[in-house]
Amino acid sequence: MMREGGKATIISHSAVFGRKENPVRWFRVGPIKPYAQFDASVDIDHLEPRKRKQRYTLRAKPDNMTFYTIEVNGETVYDSRDDVPVDMAEWEATAQRFGKQGAGGIIHHG
Repeated sequence: MMREGGKATIISHSAVFGRKENPVRWFRVGPIKPYAQFDASVDIDHLEPRKRKQRYTLRAKPDNMTFYTIEVNGETVYDSRDDVPVDMAEWEATAQRFGKQGAGGIIHHG
């Protein structure tokens, strides 16, 4: 599992808003740490292409709504579910409630 790298694609898998791909020129996955009421969360820092040094952060939380994967050359090198648990049955139920306007493709994990 790769925790830092250069050019990649961060993919947000939202049960409500579907799948969104975000190309980046650099990323770093931070350590697992508590956040608000959650025991575990992970920050994914990244720089977008053609932007100055504006760093953006995505936060993976065990809210069963969104998880993130990172791909390099079409290969998944990181999956936030390895660090932050997501109840995929609950995620899929939410995705089904939102139907075609959200949810997108469902990815099964391990």
